[in-house]
Parts: sequence; structure tokens; C-alpha cells
Amino acid sequence: MSAAPPDYGNDPAKAAEHLRHFLVQQSGSVLRAWVEVFDHNNDQRISKNEFSRGMRELGYQGDVYRLFATLDDDGSNELTLDEIDIKQSSVWRTFRNFSTATFKSAEDLIQTCADLSKNSLSGMTTGKGDRKSRAHISALKAEAIDRTEFCTGMRKMDWAGGTADLNHVFDALHDRDEELLTVASLGWLGIEIKRVQKKQAAKAKMQHWNQLKARNQVTPKEKRRQFGNFKAFLKKKFGNLIRAWRLALSSNDNMVLPKTHFLKAAAHLGFSKEAKDLWKALDKDDSGFASIDELDPPNAEILAYFKVWVDEMFGGVRQAFQAIDDDGTKNISLKEFDAALRQFEFPRPAKQLFQHLDRDGNGKLELDDMLFLEKWKPLPFLL
Repeated sequence: MSAAPPDYGNDPAKAAEHLRHFLVQQSGSVLRAWVEVFDHNNDQRISKNEFSRGMRELGYQGDVYRLFATLDDDGSNELTLDEIDIKQSSVWRTFRNFSTATFKSAEDLIQTCADLSKNSLSGMTTGKGDRKSRAHISALKAEAIDRTEFCTGMRKMDWAGGTADLNHVFDALHDRDEELLTVASLGWLGIEIKRVQKKQAAKAKMQHWNQLKARNQVTPKEKRRQFGNFKAFLKKKFGNLIRAWRLALSSNDNMVLPKTHFLKAAAHLGFSKEAKDLWKALDKDDSGFASIDELDPPNAEILAYFKVWVDEMFGGVRQAFQAIDDDGTKNISLKEFDAALRQFEFPRPAKQLFQHLDRDGNGKLELDDMLFLEKWKPLPFLL
């Protein structure tokens, strides 16, 4: 090329025209330069280094990096064939897709085109899907094919594009010395076929996984049944759901439970398989947290009422405990608790409440059994 600087300014379209002119001069076609010089790994994009190396190989004397920057108007630091020559890119993409869908390998493409060309010359009419009927003609293994064999074979395999496009592809891929298309010049096809097979395998695996997932999907009815069984298990093991919450599900007597804690607790209780579905049944609003009222609404309401009552009647849990512990033994029996609640006119069942407050189920209330009420802030709808 001349030493004069190219006049493309900062215009990507003019820069692409300048590059196309150079590539046609040096390689015969843009597509040939792309396949032969630039895109060696067949990933359909070239980096700045790949572009620079290829342009130097072709003898470009201009500012390679300026040209690359002008062409790379999206700032991706890579170029595709679309950004250089959209027509050649379309032909190349169509040919690659057709070849990977039609042939098993580069050898298969060469042999098929050679066979079909022979069939055409002999007047036989075979085409796509007629591999068995062509097999007897393939007495000699084809090592290469010429332009006519290539175009004839591709058309007989139902190539939907024009002959001109096939000629463009042949010009880009054929061996310059012998004017033949060889297996070596189709090395990219093996890479492309493996890539497609890998994608298909991944897609099939995902479809299989989705089918298994759908098959194992728990129905709403089944979720309700599981949740009912879980609650029944908790009642049997701990006596009531409030105590089960405090002993097995929550930590430090918190009345709000995060998802991670629940999943671990459920697994520890032997419900690891059902844990996620149990959580969905518990955390109905999908907030990531569950509160005691979502496990046992009616008894959570009684507990909340008691919490508000002791705050208003006695000024707090500690003062209420002292008032109820009439004999000063620092533990309160059910009989003592029931008598005190009757005396102070608490309007809810004392025995049921006592069992919920009695954390370890030993039949005695100690101050520690009730202190969780201090930090609990019941939701307004419970009051």
C-alpha cells in the first residue's frame, strides 16, 4: 500500500471500506483473510493483538491500532466479521451453520460432495439423506474436491443460498496452489461441530434436569400435607408448637426466624428433604423470615396478649414474675400461676399459656422462661 495516510478519519464505515480494499488486494477476499489470517481459533471474533498480528503479516504499513480503534466503535476491544464486511459475514455464518447441521466432519463434507458430483455426472439423482445409496460409489476415498464438485455437492445437499455464495466460500477456503478444497482447509469445521455438539448436550442435560425437577415438583396440596405432618411431629415431640419453636427452631428465644436457621433446624429434626417446601409453607409472604404467628397463629395471639398485659398491669415481665411468685421461691407452679391470673383477672386460659411459657416442660416457671417476652414485639394484628 502507499505510504500516504488513509483518509478515513474517525468514521467506522470509511475505515471498514479502507480495510476491505486492503484485504481484497492482499488476500483475494475479506473472508479469505478472516479465515486464513485473523480468526485462527474460529471463535468468530478477533482481539486487538490478533488484528495487529494479521495486518502486519499482510504487510499493512498504516497505523494498525488507530484503524482497530476506529472500527471498534462499540468499545468492545474486539472485532467481528460483521464490523468489517456484513455481506461476507452473512455468507460465512450461513455456510457454517449449514455445514455443521449437514456433515459429520470435514472428511464427510469432502467425500459427500465428491460422491454427489460423480452421481450427477453419471445421471444418478441422490441427495440429502441418501448416504446409503451413495456408499457404493465411494470406492476411493476423496482427499480433495474442486470448485465444481463443491458447488454441485452442496446444492444437492439442499444448500438454500446461491451459487455465487458458494463460490465466495470456495475462494476463501481452497488451497491456492492446487485450486482444491481439502480436509486441511476445513479444519474449522471440526471445531464448529464439537462446539455445536457441546451446546446440544448441555441443552439436553438441562431439559432432562427440568423434566426431573418438574416431576419432583411438590403440589400445593402435598405441601400442606407435609406442613401438617411437620407440625404434628413438633407437637408430639415437644408438647406444643410454641415450645417447639423456642427449643428446636429458633435461637435465643427469638420470635422471628430467618430461612437459613429454619432449614438447618428442620434438617436436624430429620426433615432435610422437605425443608425447602416446609419453609415455603411457613413463609407465605416470601419475606425470607418467619414469625411465631405463622407456625401457630391462635397461641401466638394468646402469648402476644399476655406480653401486652404484663407490661400494662405490672410494668414488665420481671415485675409480673415477682407478683405471681407469691411465695418467693423463684419458680411458679401451674396451680400458683392459675391462681394469680384469676386474681389479676387475666381473661385467657392459664394452663395453655403456662405450657407455652414453660420452655423446658418441667412443670415450673422460672424467670428465664419468661424473659423472651421482653424483646418480643408482637405484630399489631396479634393484639
